[in-house]
Amino acid sequence: INWKKIAEIGKQVLSAL
Repeated sequence: INWKKIAEIGKQVLSAL
């Protein structure tokens, strides 16, 4: 599991809300 990618995607998802 690539936690850095998950963190980046998570930030993008939160900013997209």
